[in-house]
Amino acid sequence: MASDKKKSKKSKWGLGLCACAAIAAGYVGFTKLNTDNQQEVERLEHIVQGLQEEYIPMKFKVDYKEDSTAEVNIKYYDQDGKQTSRMSYIVNGSELFFDFKIIHLASKDIYFFFPYSIYTNKIEPVNGIQICDAYTENGMPLIYRSKKLDTQEDMQFFTNLLTYAKTGNGINEVDIAYGYSVHDLNDFNIHFMHDTTYKVVCHKQKGGIEIQED
Repeated sequence: MASDKKKSKKSKWGLGLCACAAIAAGYVGFTKLNTDNQQEVERLEHIVQGLQEEYIPMKFKVDYKEDSTAEVNIKYYDQDGKQTSRMSYIVNGSELFFDFKIIHLASKDIYFFFPYSIYTNKIEPVNGIQICDAYTENGMPLIYRSKKLDTQEDMQFFTNLLTYAKTGNGINEVDIAYGYSVHDLNDFNIHFMHDTTYKVVCHKQKGGIEIQED
């Protein structure tokens, strides 16, 4: 009986985290898609078909310390589920935020997600630690590496997308780009638990991000 109560409490906590952990920030960029270029349209169709509908670009653990710092361990994964890299950070703060850059292409109604930075209740977003370079190789975001998308044109497309996410330049197909934060919330007694691995699940068609226990 006690075990069932504990399991029920944990399940409710997990649902609360998924429901409360994601908030949207303001729009940061608008450009137009050139649908007159048939080659461009076919290339985008190839990209869309090659991507997983639901994929996990990163998993992480957070260990909050008594001195109000946190150790953050992150592993990054490509579209085939293969680990591409891992990083560890020590940050000041007792509430952790992961900032994502999200790019939407209206022509195919598809979203692209880029883990961008981490910040806390003691580190302002503008001063956040940039993490996108941790999964980048020669400008290519390895979280979009795939056996289905391995041509030079494919890799250049994702390189351009990441450039746009970082600078607002480098690609013409984007119609909306915005920031998105996922985090734990002390005020609601929702907190990343010690020695627990979480995965970030992204949905290319729905545009949603979830945090789930792995």
